[in-house]
Amino acid sequence: EISEVLRRAESAEARVRSLEDGAASDVAALREALERERNQVAAVRSELQGSLAAEQGKLTEAEKELRAQQEAARKVQFEQEERLREELSRLRRASDDKLSEAEKALEERERAHQAEIARRAADQAKLQAESSSQSGSLKGHLDSLAAE
Repeated sequence: EISEVLRRAESAEARVRSLEDGAASDVAALREALERERNQVAAVRSELQGSLAAEQGKLTEAEKELRAQQEAARKVQFEQEERLREELSRLRRASDDKLSEAEKALEERERAHQAEIARRAADQAKLQAESSSQSGSLKGHLDSLAAE
């Protein structure tokens, strides 16, 4: 019976060793699988980080380009506004000059008209004086004729 117990104990030990070996083999296989999964995750992470960095680089470049375009647009707008202000100023000066010329021409016409009125009044006064003088002379001549 002892030999039977020993044989069963040896058999149990062999099964335990076989189970331990199987478990160790399973653990090693699981560790290998886990390591492959970790490597795969690391590779995917690295690829995603690379893609993210590339996209961030593209975004940064796009932002720089957009800022440059906005600055160029502001510059063009400023230049257009400046040209429009200058043109408006030029047009205002030209309008003011024309208005000034028209006012001068109108004043000149008014002076000429006033001079004409004064000349006519002087001519009329002269005619009236001559008429009065001739009338007085004629009356005196008529009076002298009547006296004779």
